[in-house]
Amino acid sequence: MDTPVSKGMLENAKAFANKIWNVGRFIITDVEKNAGTSPVAFTSGMRFSESEITDMPWLERALLSKCHGMCHSVTTALLENRIAPPTKELKKFLEEDLAAWYVEVSKTRLQEHLGGDPKSKAAATSQIVLLYLLEVSLKTLHPFMPFVTEAVWQRLPKGTASPESLMISPWPEAEAGRDLKAEAWFGKLCDTVSAIRNARAQQGLGYKERLPLTLWCADAGFQEALSAETLSLAWLAKGSPDQIQARPMSERPAEAPAHVIRIVVGDDVEVDMVMPQKEIDVEKEMQRLTKQLDQVSKLLDTTEKKISPQFLERANPQARDKILQKRDDLRQQKSAIAAQVAELQGSEGAVTADLPRRDAVAAALLGCWGWSDSMSTAEAQVGEGGVLPMGARQEDRIRKGTETWRKLPAKLKEPEDPDKEWEDCKGLLRRLYGLNDDMSLLVKGLRNDENRKKAETLIETFKKQVKAADKPAKVKDYDAFMVLHKEISGYLEEFPGLLVDANDDLEEAGEEEVVMTTR
Repeated sequence: MDTPVSKGMLENAKAFANKIWNVGRFIITDVEKNAGTSPVAFTSGMRFSESEITDMPWLERALLSKCHGMCHSVTTALLENRIAPPTKELKKFLEEDLAAWYVEVSKTRLQEHLGGDPKSKAAATSQIVLLYLLEVSLKTLHPFMPFVTEAVWQRLPKGTASPESLMISPWPEAEAGRDLKAEAWFGKLCDTVSAIRNARAQQGLGYKERLPLTLWCADAGFQEALSAETLSLAWLAKGSPDQIQARPMSERPAEAPAHVIRIVVGDDVEVDMVMPQKEIDVEKEMQRLTKQLDQVSKLLDTTEKKISPQFLERANPQARDKILQKRDDLRQQKSAIAAQVAELQGSEGAVTADLPRRDAVAAALLGCWGWSDSMSTAEAQVGEGGVLPMGARQEDRIRKGTETWRKLPAKLKEPEDPDKEWEDCKGLLRRLYGLNDDMSLLVKGLRNDENRKKAETLIETFKKQVKAADKPAKVKDYDAFMVLHKEISGYLEEFPGLLVDANDDLEEAGEEEVVMTTR
């Protein structure tokens, strides 16, 4: 069977090649710029000893550990003749772990205006780790993307014994041992920064506004790790560098102080973010809150419809507790937003409003579900690093695809330009076919085996019907096409109901991006 290739897939491949080039250019240019004053002891093919890794800061250890895990996983998959899994894992490591996170962290070691010192030991370590991560990524990507990886590799520092081409260089070997504790801390750090960013976006804070942050940690080790990376936190989360502190969870006050938003990252991490008081336009704020209230109300209605007596009787305890907790959180959030609306309804003109609002725990919850008016893309950019959470991207694409699919019959029934509409229809079918990757990733989070098998069967049938719909679309047979349209619509509507007990911790395998355009 031919693999559907859409314009969106090609655009994503182009963007990824661009990402490789830009990351390589950033790392290598910085090394070349500092070569005169701070030469880096790196040559192509170098490896770290166990003692060298142990002496590094925990963030560097975490990235090296993740890199070695990725290398081992990719090598194993290729030896077993499995091609798709390593491409997804490589894409995720380079785009997210390296480009969106560690490249940004390295700036706080290398750039003076962010508190770094290019001549320090920390800067030298960071540059060597960046070069090492880049070279391993290029080597493992080379079988799939030979030209751009070769071009970037040629600019890496090399010794007299280095090979002339990446093509004939030794395959990287995964170092023995993994630092799983550092990896776990890195994951918590990313979650914490993402939650802070989402809360900032919901409050409409500007990019340049730096706010005091207090991080409450139940794990003393993680608290110490965060204390060592206050400059990184300040840069990543746009906090005030001299007003960031990590403290024990036991010292956290039960109620957040006035003008403070409490962001719940997880059971063992919370963040208090001090909000500025500023003049706001009441009408504009009312529009924002009304829109937010409408979103939460719709999600609450959908969630409550799922909690049927049959579900409560048959669902496993974890799934039942999860959806009941979600319902309670949504109710609390709806109540908090409604109170804010009521508070503003009596105001006129521009007034000084208490932006933080003690009950605005909702900001963190919205962030957890990937809602943000200012975050319209899931693509991580070097210099930004903003991403929607794993799972939210897939659900968003499926939702958009479903909405576009529902509007299709009206366009085809009485088209102004039949040729154009049917051509667009065929393009939509190709994009719709690509949604099976998103569905498959979401299904991996299902704990219930019966539900998972049912969902997998639905996905296979969905793929067959979408492919079958291409035939009447080509000959512009409206009646035959509508028969299949109805069936496909049924699968798209049924699929979300199977995700009730989806696991929050979806497998972090990167997914092939499929751009869904709505008309």
